[in-house]
Amino acid sequence: MPSWLRTGLKVAVTVLILALIATQLDFRSVGRTISTIPVPIAVATFFVMLAQAMVAAKRLTMVVARFGATFRLRDSFRITLEGMFFSQTFVSFLGGDALRIWRIRRLGLPLTEATSAVILDRLIGILMNHVFLLLSLPWLLSVIDDGAVRAGLLLLAVAGIAGFVAILLLAALRGRGGFLHRLRAKLPSRRLATFVVEASSVGKHFMTQHRQLGAVMLISCLIAVANMIVFGIILLGMGVAPPVAIGCVLLVPAVLEISMLPISIAGWGLREGATVIAFGTLGVPIHQALGSSLAFGLLGVAVSLIGGGLWLADRRTMAAISLDGDRPNAA
Repeated sequence: MPSWLRTGLKVAVTVLILALIATQLDFRSVGRTISTIPVPIAVATFFVMLAQAMVAAKRLTMVVARFGATFRLRDSFRITLEGMFFSQTFVSFLGGDALRIWRIRRLGLPLTEATSAVILDRLIGILMNHVFLLLSLPWLLSVIDDGAVRAGLLLLAVAGIAGFVAILLLAALRGRGGFLHRLRAKLPSRRLATFVVEASSVGKHFMTQHRQLGAVMLISCLIAVANMIVFGIILLGMGVAPPVAIGCVLLVPAVLEISMLPISIAGWGLREGATVIAFGTLGVPIHQALGSSLAFGLLGVAVSLIGGGLWLADRRTMAAISLDGDRPNAA
């Protein structure tokens, strides 16, 4: 499928979901709801997300170390912020991952290992987010009466487990009698075959250096908790009752997993739709549910703009160096 067509479809999905939500409420009421969030709370959530980016940067340095390379936390923090910016501006988180691969390669890691490092970093993040979903699932199933939402949560939980098991299985079969080579030859597309090979390569890292891997996973827990805290603070700032806000916080891992599906623009639309449905099952009015998701997304955009500024500053510096290099000596 041509890239322009994929982009067009993502735009269409995002607009369609937001349009369907718009038919059920007045967006002006959502704006008024967001405006009720006290400024100190908005500032606090911004700094929580900025701290989360720092933790994500630390995780990236630890993941890259598994590939035999090291780089400073300051450089990793810059790469993380730039990746957040490109995730917003290039339609999905894949744009941010591509930027991170390019940056890590510039620091000296070969392209294949830089790609594997970023994929492993992303996979660990998704895995630990899924762990929080599984931990909260029994309570959620006991309080949610909507059959469709219950079924959706169960499907999401099972799909996540199945995906991770499949990656471990591919990793275990990677070096056995050319099995992976034969499997790749039978796959219908080259892209799918490449994905299978990469998944098996990344999966092997879950089978070695377990102590170091445990430390990386612990870091990822902090990132998942930060997302939940931000949503909780936003909901409380909107006046949602604390017990209801806590219930919604436990739904955040499921909401964010749905938003990671690469079928909309940087998760916009999907996250809002999932938030309205999920939080609505706990009695949160639609304008507050939608407002919390929009506020969360806007905070992410605000933090990512720092990365955009860093990237533009770097490009200008490189351009200045190039101009100096082209300038003849005044002798």
